[in-house]
Amino acid sequence: MAQRVNYAQQSPALYKKFSEFNLAIKEGSIEESIRDLVAIRASQINGCAFCLDMHVKQAKLHGERELRLYHLPTWRESTLFVPRERAALAWTEVLTKIPEQGVPDDIYERVRTQLVREGDLGPDVPGDGDQRVEPHQCRLPHRAGLGGRRARAGQGQAGRLVGAV
Repeated sequence: MAQRVNYAQQSPALYKKFSEFNLAIKEGSIEESIRDLVAIRASQINGCAFCLDMHVKQAKLHGERELRLYHLPTWRESTLFVPRERAALAWTEVLTKIPEQGVPDDIYERVRTQLVREGDLGPDVPGDGDQRVEPHQCRLPHRAGLGGRRARAGQGQAGRLVGAV
């Protein structure tokens, strides 16, 4: 297995900013239960068994019901998720499997109306339209050669850089 880059050692300043960003998300208006669902769904899509196991365990420790975890892959058809959770899950899926044309307007609008509260940064993160961000990129060595996909986000509808919920 090839040795992976240790981002904390390679770019300590950037890693510190990434850590601060993650802390800001935890302190933001998105509930812990939604953050748990998002992490699980992204791990399912990425095919990362290690991350999926970790996030499911965390969600259960945070009080998530097992039935909802079973329904997560079929959240569109399930009656167990409220509109705010559905918006977060749609946002997670579109950013994990971002289409060539960018984030569809209907999903962007659903996220804006369901998840963005006054004072929040919102679904847009200002930046250079040519940048790519990876909101849920597994950096663990177990990923080498396992064929799982990494989450990626990209340019939004109006040249905006978009990020994860």
